[in-house]
Amino acid sequence: MTELGLIVGIDAAALAFAALLWRLVSLHDSGPLGMRRLGAALERAARALLFREYGLVAVATALTALAVVALRGGLSGYPSAVTGLEAGFWTVSGLLLGALFTTFAARAAAIVTLRGSVRAAAGAQMSLDRSLTIAMRSAGTASLLGETLSLLGFVGLFGAAYAIKGGFALPPEQARPLAAQVVGLLPCFALGAAAAALVVQRAGGTFHAASGVASDGAGERDAGLDHDDPRNPAVVSELIGDHVGAVATRSVDAFLASSVGNSAALLLSLKLAEGREGPDATGLLVLPILIRAFGILATAFSIPFVRTDEASNLAHALLRGHVSTAVISLAGIAGICYWLVPAHWGVLTGAGALGVGATSATAYLLTLQARRSSPLLRDASDAARLGAGALLASGMASSLLAIAPGLAVFAASGFGAVRIAQAIPEAGSADLTCLVWGMAALSVMPYTLALASIGPIADGARGIAAMTPLDQELKRRIARLDDAAFISAAVARQYAALAGALVAFFTVRALSELTTFQGEQLGPVVFWGAALGATLALGYAGASARAAVRCARELAAEVERQLRGFPREHGIAAIPSDYTPSYKTCVDLGSSLCLRQTLPPVLGLLLLPGALGLCLRALFHGQAGQAALVWLVLVTAVLGLTSASYFDVLRTLLGALRRTNRTRDSAVAFTPSIVADALGDVFGNSAAPALQLTVKALAATALVVAPLLL
Repeated sequence: MTELGLIVGIDAAALAFAALLWRLVSLHDSGPLGMRRLGAALERAARALLFREYGLVAVATALTALAVVALRGGLSGYPSAVTGLEAGFWTVSGLLLGALFTTFAARAAAIVTLRGSVRAAAGAQMSLDRSLTIAMRSAGTASLLGETLSLLGFVGLFGAAYAIKGGFALPPEQARPLAAQVVGLLPCFALGAAAAALVVQRAGGTFHAASGVASDGAGERDAGLDHDDPRNPAVVSELIGDHVGAVATRSVDAFLASSVGNSAALLLSLKLAEGREGPDATGLLVLPILIRAFGILATAFSIPFVRTDEASNLAHALLRGHVSTAVISLAGIAGICYWLVPAHWGVLTGAGALGVGATSATAYLLTLQARRSSPLLRDASDAARLGAGALLASGMASSLLAIAPGLAVFAASGFGAVRIAQAIPEAGSADLTCLVWGMAALSVMPYTLALASIGPIADGARGIAAMTPLDQELKRRIARLDDAAFISAAVARQYAALAGALVAFFTVRALSELTTFQGEQLGPVVFWGAALGATLALGYAGASARAAVRCARELAAEVERQLRGFPREHGIAAIPSDYTPSYKTCVDLGSSLCLRQTLPPVLGLLLLPGALGLCLRALFHGQAGQAALVWLVLVTAVLGLTSASYFDVLRTLLGALRRTNRTRDSAVAFTPSIVADALGDVFGNSAAPALQLTVKALAATALVVAPLLL
C-alpha cells in the first residue's frame, strides 16, 4: 500500500509540475499581432484535424472491444477470482480508458507545442536562452502529461479492480494471488492505447509527410520559392503537420510503450515473486513501476537545467539535461533497490547503470554521424554532384553503417546485464537483472520524449518567424535553435526504437512463461507466427508510406494549380511579394486524404494476431496459439525495429544534408537534396513511426489474447 501511494504521489506531483510549466510558458508574450493571428489559425486547423481523428479512434476502440469481449465469452482463461462478467467489464473499461487517455495526451501535446512554437518565435526577440527555455518547457509539458497519464491510468485501473475485490483488506497470503489475477486484466489498457495510437499516427504521420513533400517539391523546387516562404500554399500544412504528426505521434508512441512495458514488466514481476514470502515478494511486484515513476521525477528536475547563452552550443544544453536525468534516475534506482531488494541492491544498481548508460550512448552515437563534418555526410554531399540517384544510394548505404555501432552497444549492454546476474545465487536472477536493466533504460523516456517534441517546436518557430516580418537577428537565433533541436529529435527517435525493443523483450519473456508446446508443433508454429509478424510489419509500414506518397501527390497538384498562373523566369515563378495563397484548401485536402483510408489497416493490425491464435488453437488443440504469438512479436520486433531505426537514421542524414543546401546558391546539390529529403520525409515521418507502433500494438494484442488460448 505504501509503495502504491508513493507511485501515485509522484505521478500527481509530476502532473502538477507539468501544469506549472505550461502556466510559465503561457505568461510569455506571443508576439506581434500578425504572429498571434497566425498562431490562432494554426491552432484552429490542428484542432479540426484532431477532432476528425476522434471519430476514427472511437470506431477502432469499439470494434476492438467487441472482438475481445466476444473472444472472452467464447474461450476460457478467466482468473479464478474474477468472473466472466467482471472480466468483460474490466476489459471494456481498460480499453476505453486507454484510448481516452491516449487521445487526450495526443491532443494536449499537439496544442501545447503549437502554442510553444509561437511563443518560442516571439521569445527569440529577447534572447536565445528565452526561446530555448520556452521551447523546452513546452516540450516538457507535453512529455510529462503523456507519461504521467499513462502511469496514472494504469495504476488507477489496477487499484480500482483490486479494491472492488477487497484486496486491500486481505492478508498478504490471499492478497498476492488476487493481485496476480488483477494484473492479468491490465493489458487491455495497453490495447486501448494501441487502438488510439495507431489512428493518430496513421492520420497525423501521413499528413505530416505529405505536406512536407508537397511544400518542398512543388513550392520550393518547382516554383523556386524559399523554404517556409509564405507564398507557398502548402507551408501552413507543413507547420500543422509538425504538431499533429510528429509531436502527437511521438506522444502516443511513448504512451503506448509505457503502457505495454508496464503490463509485461508486472507479469514478469509476478513470476519472480512466486515462491517468495514477506517484503521481498511485495518489493519485486512494485519494483518496475517505481523505477518508471522516479524517471518521471528525474525529468521534472532536469528540465530547468536546460539553459544557454548566445555564445554556447545549444546541443550541450540539451545534453546537460539528458545527463542530469540519467544521473537522478540512477540515484533513484539505487535507492529503490536498497529499499525493496536490499540483499542484491548493488548488483541491481549495476544493471540499472548499464541500461541507462547504454541506451543514452546508443542514441547519441547518431549525433556523430549527423554533423556536417562527419565522413558519412561528406560522402553524401559529394554524391549529390552526380544527381539524386547517387545521393539516395549514398545516403542509404551510410544509414546502414550508422546504425551498426549503436545496435552493438545496446546488445553488449544486454549481455552485461545477464552476465552480472551470476552474482545473485537464486533462481530467476537473470530475469531480475534484465528487468531492472530494461526499466532503467525506459526511465529516461520522458526526457527523450521532450527532446523529440522540441524538434517540431523549433521547426514550427522557424516557419512562423519566416511568415512574419521580423528582424534578421531574431531569425538567426531561431535557426540556431532549429538546427540543435533537429539533432536532438533524431536522438529521441533512435531512443524510441530502443524502447520498442525493450517492450518487445519484456512481452516475449512474459508470454514465454505462459507457453508450453510439444516439439513436433515447433515447425508450423514458428513458421506461421514468424510469417504473419513479418507480413504485418512490412505491409503496414509499406501501406503507410504509400498513403503518404498518394496524399503528397494530390497536395503537390493543388500547389501547382494555385501557382500555375504566374509567369516563370529561368524556371522560377514571378510571384508578387504580397500574394496570399489559399492555405485552407491545402489543409482541408490533406486532412481528407490522410483520414480516408486510416481505419481498415488499423483494424487489420489489431485483429489479425487474435485470428491467428484462434486458428492455431483449433488446428493443434493445445497452446500452439500462444507460441505463435511469441514468435509473431519476436519477429515483428527484430524486423520492424531494425527497419525503423534504419529509416530514422536515413531521415536524419538526408535531412541534415538538406539543411546545408536550403538555398539555390548550392546549385549542384539543391535539387538532389530536395528529392532525397522527400524520401526521408516519407519513410522517416510515416513508415518508421508506423513500424514502431506496429511492434508495440502487436505486443499489447498478444498480452490480451494469449491468456485466452489456454
